[in-house]
Amino acid sequence: MDELPFLDERVALLGAIASPNRYRILKLLCDRESDVATLLAELRVPQSTMSRDLSVLRMHGIVSLRKEATRHFYSCRHDGVKEIMKILDEVLP
Repeated sequence: MDELPFLDERVALLGAIASPNRYRILKLLCDRESDVATLLAELRVPQSTMSRDLSVLRMHGIVSLRKEATRHFYSCRHDGVKEIMKILDEVLP
């Protein structure tokens, strides 16, 4: 049972992706870097929801933040998550 130490980490990662809004955010960020204003406009969610979900994704190391003056840009930095998203698109188009 060498996998047990990693089981909690894997389940936490999948839990971070499992939110419908975080999934939608990742769909965008796996394709390109985006600033918060663009994400808000495209996904049409409240700023507080976006902030909370981006915070969860950052906490799990799924997205990275790049600041440019007053703008915040996010991108998916986790190759494993990118692969999971790709597989989900293939299995459930």
